[in-house]
Amino acid sequence: MTTENKSECVENAKKLVEGIEKELEKKGEKIAKKVERPAEYIATAVVNGILIWLFPRLMDWLPFLTDSFQTILLLLNISFLATILINLIFLFYDGQPFKGLFKALLNMWGLVVTISLYYIFPFDFSPYNSADWNLIVRIILIVGIFGTLVGFITEFIGAFFPKQKNVS
Repeated sequence: MTTENKSECVENAKKLVEGIEKELEKKGEKIAKKVERPAEYIATAVVNGILIWLFPRLMDWLPFLTDSFQTILLLLNISFLATILINLIFLFYDGQPFKGLFKALLNMWGLVVTISLYYIFPFDFSPYNSADWNLIVRIILIVGIFGTLVGFITEFIGAFFPKQKNVS
């Protein structure tokens, strides 16, 4: 075998190995996506289940919550339950536009909850004079309202116009 043939064999072997590596990488990414999505849906459902347990106890733990928090609690629990239900549905089917529409629906309900929090404002920060906590919390809620609105628009549009995958 000549030196030229040897270098040609080495080059062919390198190309073969690179091709195998690319194939394995693609298959690994597919497997990761198949495992990642269900894990995400299950984790989201579990976290929301914990929040359903946690939020009714907040009035005992946080002295700045007022009795009007009970009104918000109902809205929050509906949100948590809807999130659990929709994420369990996503375990079985998460194609577009179905997924985008349901995520947009959850964002819309989140918007209702956040706006309700802003208007009902179940907080009393009067004992805490170190800062204007009423103003700070209201600003945070306004930012949350706009962020949730952007999330709603993004999910709704994404349901019908999914991201294009780059082909390289």
